[in-house]
Amino acid sequence: MATTATRRGFLRATGTVMGAAVATGGLVGLSAAGADEAERAKVKLVVCSPTGGTMNAGMILAEALSDDVEVIDQTSFASRQGTIEFEPDDLVVMISPTIAGRLPMAEGLFDNLKGNGAPCIAASCFGNRDCEMTNALIAEKATANGFTVIGGIAMVTDHVLGRFLGHG
Repeated sequence: MATTATRRGFLRATGTVMGAAVATGGLVGLSAAGADEAERAKVKLVVCSPTGGTMNAGMILAEALSDDVEVIDQTSFASRQGTIEFEPDDLVVMISPTIAGRLPMAEGLFDNLKGNGAPCIAASCFGNRDCEMTNALIAEKATANGFTVIGGIAMVTDHVLGRFLGHG
């Protein structure tokens, strides 16, 4: 598998492996690697990323699924004030860092999203520990807001307090 280095030293996969692992034939227009671009779904990446590492990991995942990625940043409190609605044919990747095995204590995180049945992948990032309950908590919020959770992924990233922790 070919890789290229990106900011913060993460590796970006070409999408062949990750895309094939997450996408299944016919699922919201997604198909196996090498498919016609017209068949690939638009991905909406909903992300909370205080330090940028979760954003980077989320972009790696989203770009493996589609070349058409829209980022909806939920990091700031102001970004969580207005309702954001999704279409049933959007593929949503909802991703957050793991802090002590849970979602960050950010008031209203992901609460202003209205899924309208859109498929959602619950994703979390962690460094040098474990995602523990984070994916389950994202999936719980997504389901309560009208998304159809179709999968989850925990992504290992550098630890936020020091790149030397759990490096490699």
